[in-house]
Amino acid sequence: MKNSEENSTQEVDILDLFKIFKKAGQKIEHFFLRIINFFIRNAIVIAVLVVLGVVAGYVLDKRVTPTYQTTLVIPVAFSTGEYLKDFSEDFNAKNPVLLQKAGVKATDFNSLQVKPLTDLKQIEGKEHLFLRFVSENNILEKEELKKTILDKASRVQLSLTHPKTINGQQVLTKVLDYLRKNEYYKQLAAIYKEQLAIHIQSNLEAEKQLDKVLNTKLTGAEKLPYSINGEAIDFENYVLARKQLQKHTLDLQKEEIAHQEFLKPITKGSAKQVQGFSFYGKRIYVFPIAFIFLYIAFILFVRMLKKARKLNKA
Repeated sequence: MKNSEENSTQEVDILDLFKIFKKAGQKIEHFFLRIINFFIRNAIVIAVLVVLGVVAGYVLDKRVTPTYQTTLVIPVAFSTGEYLKDFSEDFNAKNPVLLQKAGVKATDFNSLQVKPLTDLKQIEGKEHLFLRFVSENNILEKEELKKTILDKASRVQLSLTHPKTINGQQVLTKVLDYLRKNEYYKQLAAIYKEQLAIHIQSNLEAEKQLDKVLNTKLTGAEKLPYSINGEAIDFENYVLARKQLQKHTLDLQKEEIAHQEFLKPITKGSAKQVQGFSFYGKRIYVFPIAFIFLYIAFILFVRMLKKARKLNKA
């Protein structure tokens, strides 16, 4: 008896659950049918709103002044990145004295961005751990962290946004000409070049010493100690040490070429449009949808007013 009663109870529960799902499905179906019916009954009005929205979006998108971006990549060292960042802030504020000295008009550009082409992953050793710790724990303000990373970068990208009629490369050339006039950084650049030359010469001498050892026939002396800069290394590490030294020397030579001239451009980018009229402009899509939603909101508002008046009469 108990088993039969439990089975019948379970069957009732399942039937009730089925009825609930059925009612929910009917309500959802009814809701979508009402939406379809609304669009059918108001097809003409909606079509007119879509056309008006497209036209309004097209006109407003076309009125947007085309903006272009021109880029330039330059090598940096000895805190030059911070120097560029401070200059860009003053430059973007359109300081009249600064612009006059640089030979640039306020209408020649919209903004100048300084972007380090180095991230935290490219910084090795203790500096990487320190910057990662500072970044994850929000110890420094966002702008201060940017300046710190910028100071560690070896390459910087200057991005100038400007009107279509302006030659961005000419403006950037004037900017670099002005930046090169700073005597302090010019002297630092000269010292840096001298240090690079000394470092490269030292590496080349060390390579010659390693070559002599590798070319010497060592019989029964695989572990013969050899000294480089006062530090002893074993024979099996000679080849590895030479490869690493060659790579380091090549990196220094690349750096020397990049710094032959203070703030010498490495690559120059062509002007690219970043803002302006397009058939894929946002307003062309947003305005028709916005007009339809406003129309629906207007209908709901009218219906609410009618219900409120009926309640007042009652």
